[in-house]
Amino acid sequence: MNDCSIPHLAIWKDLPNVYLNSHNKTILAWPYVYRNISNEYDWYYKGEDDGYLIVENLRTFLRNFDPNKPHYFGAWLKSYLPKGYNSGAG
Repeated sequence: MNDCSIPHLAIWKDLPNVYLNSHNKTILAWPYVYRNISNEYDWYYKGEDDGYLIVENLRTFLRNFDPNKPHYFGAWLKSYLPKGYNSGAG
């Protein structure tokens, strides 16, 4: 990102900006979030460039959950791994 008017931190600036690095970028981002800003917010949203978010709908959805308890929202997939895996889709 080159727009200095939008606050951001490029913690993965050394990774090529290709789709296959999305997972690696996420793996790098969450430890940073946990160590540096986890006490500042109740919830975190991880999105990609091919999705969209309606913030009011998210707020309404999150009202039903306790932010002090761990939650993972997404889709449970069981295609090729014996125990399945989670995806953000859904």
